[in-house]
Amino acid sequence: MKKLLLAVFAMVLWAGSSWGQTITIGTGTSTSRYPLCDYFVYSRSQMLFLASELTTGGNITHLRWYRNDAGANAAAIGITEIWLKETSSSILSGTAWEEPGTLVASISNIDLGIGGGWFEVDITDFSYSGTSNLLVSVRTQNAPYTSPHSYWRYTSTSPNYRMRVGGSDSSNPPTMSLSYNRPNIQFEIVTAACSRTPDPDNTLSTLNPVCSGVNFTLSLQNTTLVRELHINGNLHFQVQILGRISGHLQHLRLHNLMKPTTDAK
Repeated sequence: MKKLLLAVFAMVLWAGSSWGQTITIGTGTSTSRYPLCDYFVYSRSQMLFLASELTTGGNITHLRWYRNDAGANAAAIGITEIWLKETSSSILSGTAWEEPGTLVASISNIDLGIGGGWFEVDITDFSYSGTSNLLVSVRTQNAPYTSPHSYWRYTSTSPNYRMRVGGSDSSNPPTMSLSYNRPNIQFEIVTAACSRTPDPDNTLSTLNPVCSGVNFTLSLQNTTLVRELHINGNLHFQVQILGRISGHLQHLRLHNLMKPTTDAK
């Protein structure tokens, strides 16, 4: 009986209505000044990521870029703005700033931390379909040119242009050019909760009947409403399951857990 309870509790810990994934794109260690450029007074960049690289849809809640250098860099940029947009384009063409989509972050006097790792930006949640490519746009204004200046790791996308950049101390907005040097990035993506009627289900056991002191395995086929476990005619607990989509349990809840009989082990 104790083994059965442990198995059920393990399923409780595993199940959930939503879960987050960290998607990392890019492994290069070369560096550039983008996307969070504190070297030029004005800068802007646009980077394109493919749906095949993101691999999943859901709500994008955080973005991270890898700052390679080390050193405190507080109030590095006056204003930093970030946009996200779904697009059918798989490469960038032309040097003009593309309409960037939805503004997901506007930060005053951004603190770029101490460097030497992933720098996280908390954004307004962006609903991403998982089927289109994604354009990430960043614009910085009024960087004070204070050392240290940050460097960000990138990975080449040659022969495909998937980066557009520009920086200037005098021209605003700065002229842009195409580049292969797309910054390494992490997307924190939370999958959407279950939104349809649960499938029919069955509760399966490797033994029938189930007797005290005998090992057996209880498993779930599909998902469902309520299943009760009885041993020697006594109700021990109920398992209530509310939905599984694409093989993932959405909710698993123990209900009316009762004290086992004295002979249960």
